[in-house]
Amino acid sequence: MKKILIILILLGGVAAGLLTVRPWDREAESANPGVDRAIAETVTIRTLTDEITIRGELRRDELQSINSSTGGRISDIGVEAGEVVAEGDALFTVDGRQAVAVAGDFAFYRQLDVGSDGSDVLQLEAVLDGAGYDVGDVDGLYTEETRSGLSTWQADHGYGGTTAEVNEVV
Repeated sequence: MKKILIILILLGGVAAGLLTVRPWDREAESANPGVDRAIAETVTIRTLTDEITIRGELRRDELQSINSSTGGRISDIGVEAGEVVAEGDALFTVDGRQAVAVAGDFAFYRQLDVGSDGSDVLQLEAVLDGAGYDVGDVDGLYTEETRSGLSTWQADHGYGGTTAEVNEVV
């Protein structure tokens, strides 16, 4: 009788252990992310890479045309097709005078003199002031200070004379 009791106790312990561990119910464990599991892996040294394949098409965001109101012969082109142009870059040379790129939304379309005002004057003053030339107040009014700053800029870029030929700035 003692043997039967010991066997029953052992069988009860095994059954209780199996019910606790539940080796047949592995799906329940994987559904419970809060349970930590040990994963064994051999340590290796390697380069990790992350590759992405994307199909698409590249296009130019903006294409600009250059128009000049002055006549003359183009003697040099300072940029190549597809090249990115920055402020101050010489784009081309007409009759020995460079056309220089400046930032702005307005075309320089008129002859400016002291007393001229408008968005184009404001843009000219901003360009000159940003390049380090003294134009006085950047306020959209063409003054003697604006004329002086433009004359200095012209001399630095090889333009003759002291009056502005505004259509030579692109």
